[in-house]
Amino acid sequence: MHRFAHVGLATALCFVMQASAPNAAPLAVEFVHSGPLDAACAFLGSYTIDSAWRAELDRRLPELQDAWARDGGPVLERALRLAGRRLHGLRPVQLTLCDVPSSSMFGTVVNARHALASFTGTPVSMRYKAIVAAHELLHSALADADLSASPMLAAHARERQRVRNHLHLFALLKAAMIELGREDALDEIWRVDRGLPDGAYGRAWELVNASPNRYLAYVEEVRASR
Repeated sequence: MHRFAHVGLATALCFVMQASAPNAAPLAVEFVHSGPLDAACAFLGSYTIDSAWRAELDRRLPELQDAWARDGGPVLERALRLAGRRLHGLRPVQLTLCDVPSSSMFGTVVNARHALASFTGTPVSMRYKAIVAAHELLHSALADADLSASPMLAAHARERQRVRNHLHLFALLKAAMIELGREDALDEIWRVDRGLPDGAYGRAWELVNASPNRYLAYVEEVRASR
């Protein structure tokens, strides 16, 4: 049984998904290798970005586009549907090669270094990075969710906030990938995330996967928070 049971600045990639509201602009996700972000980050952090990394990322942007169209976009769309949420309009995703984590705090930023063979001998797949983009965009969609009375969060009150911040989000990603038959992608996300340095993602996945259907309780809480 499966373990989860049940850019040059001019380079841009787009994936459009149908929105349900008739007068709202459909969601457009645009990936851009952000030279200014790289330059600012490198300057402020005294970090050197190798030209080989830039060349590989620019060369492989079509591969990321394919991964988004095949996996990242559908996973985000299904997760949004499960959450009863929508995102509309243009959502830029800035790709960086600097030593900063992917985030959604100041726009959507995805660190692309670890998908590059020129950076690491064990690169992650572009599929993984496409789903990281879905992860960060989903944070934006869940910003209005009032989970202050969540029994699931109360049960893990002693966990780090970074762990707690990802329980419902990971449950939605898991539900989306299972419904779409992307268990192989789910395996990869779980495997890579649990190996990340601070351990928060690994712990969040551990709690979400504590029993075969536990993730569904988190999903239901998000739906009820509208």
